[in-house]
Amino acid sequence: MIPTIALTVYSLLLVLFAIKQLGASPITMATGVLAASFVALLLAPLSYYPLSTDAALVLAAGMTSMVAVGLAPRRTGASHPPLQAKNRPSAAVISSHANKSARGGLLLLIVLILVVLTAVLLGYRAFVSGISEATNATFSQLTLEEVRRAQNTGARGGGALALLGSLGPLLGCLGLYGAARHSRVFLIGPLVALAIALQNPSRLNSISLLVTLVAFWLYLRAGQGKVAHELPFPDRPRTQPGSSSRPSVGRAKIGGRSSPGWSRRKAILVGILAAGGALTLFNVVGNALGKSASTAAGFPAYDWPAWTLSPVFYFTGSYPALTVAMSNDTSPYEPGTSFFSVLRLAAVFDPSIRPPETIAQYSSIPVPFNLYSGFGQVYFDVGFLGLVVVFGGLGMLLQRLHVAALRGHLPSIWAVSTLTSVVLALPQGFVLFNLDVTVRLLVGVGMFVALGRNRRGRESPRLGQVPTRLRGLPA
Repeated sequence: MIPTIALTVYSLLLVLFAIKQLGASPITMATGVLAASFVALLLAPLSYYPLSTDAALVLAAGMTSMVAVGLAPRRTGASHPPLQAKNRPSAAVISSHANKSARGGLLLLIVLILVVLTAVLLGYRAFVSGISEATNATFSQLTLEEVRRAQNTGARGGGALALLGSLGPLLGCLGLYGAARHSRVFLIGPLVALAIALQNPSRLNSISLLVTLVAFWLYLRAGQGKVAHELPFPDRPRTQPGSSSRPSVGRAKIGGRSSPGWSRRKAILVGILAAGGALTLFNVVGNALGKSASTAAGFPAYDWPAWTLSPVFYFTGSYPALTVAMSNDTSPYEPGTSFFSVLRLAAVFDPSIRPPETIAQYSSIPVPFNLYSGFGQVYFDVGFLGLVVVFGGLGMLLQRLHVAALRGHLPSIWAVSTLTSVVLALPQGFVLFNLDVTVRLLVGVGMFVALGRNRRGRESPRLGQVPTRLRGLPA
């Protein structure tokens, strides 16, 4: 009990630190979700094995490494000089170029959406075909529970075509971008992505899609009207002339002066609605899969509201499972599971490399459970030092993307939205290098780079007349 109490108190202190130093960033939200799961572990009447000191240290080290970016020192530097009037393009040139670029941007967006939509539909067809072949039944006649059983046996994987179905979040975000920049007709994109995702019984996939869409929309609104920057990952915001220092990378926040036109209150409301939707989705799909009933059978003495049992179990069970696995001094994962997509790519060039099995072994907590948290998963792969390095690097990258996204940089908006779904899933596992996540992250970055270049061309029509310093390049 003492390790659980200490970990809970420490995580709450980290939340306060993240709020102060990082603002409303994905790291702050992820730390808050982790702290809430520790509070639930401490308070919920689930007959788990008690959390060990070693497991608590692994969890604390992972959180600390991720939040440590808030300690980054502030740097000094003068702001960019304003663009002189003699260097400014004329209004007529700007208007003409903007009209041409707007048409070109709309055409490019439509082409990209059609390409991704085709890929998603092909992936869905491959998924349906694989399930039908594994069950010898028509997909529409199967229950979600039967589909899930087939996924865990004969229909695992599905090949390259089934992998295309993982581009659903990209389809949805392209649609949200089109709705914000052109027409609400593009909202068909996220609706189609949600409809297809709900055909898959994986609750994590559906909730990740929802999180990605909400995060993308919030960042898009927060950065609305801002010029996309030239650098792939822009530096920290500049201060006004005369200031002695630039604000820390963590001080940018959604809402307030940094995001005109989109109030913090609206952002919080959207976040609450999204959390409620995710919780409802989790329970509805869990009931359809029969998991809620099996969980209730394992914990007959649970006296909180019944609808809280399944979420509490799945967001706290990994911690006692980590305790059990560490006490056995053996990893429940095959080596390299946390970096599956890297090993899968290496296997293309070296057939002797065998990608690991991604499903971990079960531990009794006392009911069977095979999730060990994202921190535990990485710890089993690369040890304590590797854990610190991985999550320290992830925290630095995530906060840098967060600041760039608030400045309107499209590839960063997509990347930070995808990574938000990754860090919010840390109570269960580390999914960054799952093949589907890696593929859609990289493909999406490429597509939004193309859209961002078109947007820059519209907002800076004659780059030859713009001083180099204003383009984010060395003077």
